Amino acid sequence: NIHGLEVVSTPDGVNRYQWNVMAHTFASVLRDTAARDPSFVRYQSCVIMDLTGLSRATCNSRVLAIVQHQSRVDALCFPEILGKCLIINAPSFFSLIWSIIRRWLDPRTASKIEIYSSKSKAEKRLSELVAQENLPKEYGGVAPTVEEMIVQQGSGDAGSNDTRSVKRRVTKLLHIRGHANFSVDLAAGEEMEVVVFTRSVGGAKFDVELESLPSSKVHTENDDAAFAEPHRGCLDSLPHPHVPHPHISMPHLPHRRHHHDNILECTVQCPDNQSGVDSSPFSKTIANGLQGPGSYHISGQSMNKSTDYYLLICNVFD
Repeated sequence: NIHGLEVVSTPDGVNRYQWNVMAHTFASVLRDTAARDPSFVRYQSCVIMDLTGLSRATCNSRVLAIVQHQSRVDALCFPEILGKCLIINAPSFFSLIWSIIRRWLDPRTASKIEIYSSKSKAEKRLSELVAQENLPKEYGGVAPTVEEMIVQQGSGDAGSNDTRSVKRRVTKLLHIRGHANFSVDLAAGEEMEVVVFTRSVGGAKFDVELESLPSSKVHTENDDAAFAEPHRGCLDSLPHPHVPHPHISMPHLPHRRHHHDNILECTVQCPDNQSGVDSSPFSKTIANGLQGPGSYHISGQSMNKSTDYYLLICNVFD
């Protein structure tokens, strides 16, 4: 989703993330596998590209520019890494998009790509290519889900200042012109913080309502601080120490309690100098220390008449 990417990273950040994954993360996996299995000699990947939820509106020029750049990098720097790529859950209109993308690919690379609109057929093909222990559960294997692996690999990312490992992460991209909302359920013993990324200068007011826990404690940031400690962004927070990480400044915005004790209010408004897509992402922690069990209702009310995007990241800890 290009709108989600643009509020949490930059075009350069997305491209650097791709380079980091290929040059460091994937390379490390290959080395570890070779160390465990002396017979391992095929240093190639099987890529699953799941297009569930893809719409015509999201396939715009900005998305295609990223795809074109990454295709060029892969062709120049990692020409033989790709073993197979399965594009699954492809909508009917993707054939038109594929006709554009295919022209950017080397014929040898294009021949390694298979497209499936049927998930059952895709899973059957994946079972022929990937061992069950390496295939994520949602694609017919027994390995952890993609979401579980992302959380495990990047538990310190997603705008969190908390040093604990994230148990799970709930994300929601709100498209706010007037009002938008969603809810998150917490089990007993779970604790949550809520971080909002946006490029909106007009801003929005957010309410976090403890629907089932009127007596729970809600911890907020220090209202006396002029600025919160800088932290790293989601896609820009790359794990390898040799990759530069742009810090994200977080101007402190006041929290205040609603007249009802179980509602927390917070204003989120991006500074002018961070509103451009090439600027460092802006984020704001609107609540932390939200404790389960219970359901938390998070709603946003626009402070202007324009349509803006807000990416909410709910980090859940034990």
